Amino acid sequence: MESTANANLGWAANALVQVANNPFAILALLLIVISSVAIWLIPPTQAVSPGIRLAALATLAVLFLFLMGFALKVEQTEATFATGRTAQVQLLAVQNTTASVVKQLNDEITQRDAQIAQLKDRLNKLTDNTANQPVEEKAVRELQGSVQNSHCSGPISKSISVTATPGWKIMPNSIQISELFVTGTNSRFEGPFPSNPSQPDEGFDVRLIAANSGACGPEVLGRRIGLDGRGSIGVAIRYTEERELT
Repeated sequence: MESTANANLGWAANALVQVANNPFAILALLLIVISSVAIWLIPPTQAVSPGIRLAALATLAVLFLFLMGFALKVEQTEATFATGRTAQVQLLAVQNTTASVVKQLNDEITQRDAQIAQLKDRLNKLTDNTANQPVEEKAVRELQGSVQNSHCSGPISKSISVTATPGWKIMPNSIQISELFVTGTNSRFEGPFPSNPSQPDEGFDVRLIAANSGACGPEVLGRRIGLDGRGSIGVAIRYTEERELT
């Protein structure tokens, strides 16, 4: 009961506030009050009985209540309109924000697409260059050579000539020569020397020199007294050839 009474008082107070804020309602209220006072002050006569005065006052009271209800309805309508307007403004703001975000995302997608296109172009160029480049094939070649001197003879030499395999080219920087054996302090190898200095990849030469050590004695009755040490040398030659495959 108390809560209901409080609610009714709140409704009445709110209605009075709405009436106070509405000039038309204030004017109507003044007319009602003046009319009520006038009706109440009219002396009772046979034409205007107390019942008629009460009926007139009741009518004015109903009119007053209708006026307050109308004011509340106007307030609710204005509140609804304001709420709708606020929602419309918020919706417009959300739409503007969404449009801005969509535009930003589209710009980023366009930028990414441009970057991807550049990467694809670079990849295609790299692939074309790689496809146009010949494939190089390499092969390692090995061979050995040696020379030995006879007793009581001067130094002798032997030349080992290496020629590139048909269709191949020798890589001059790959040539390696190692001694397998050597006797005689003066035995040695020389080289490599390009067979054709203007085309060093066509072939090269290695010279082996075998020189005896010591000296032979005199020959007596057809026989040599004392022999020198025979000279000898053996080498291993290793090199790489290459060719282009199209």
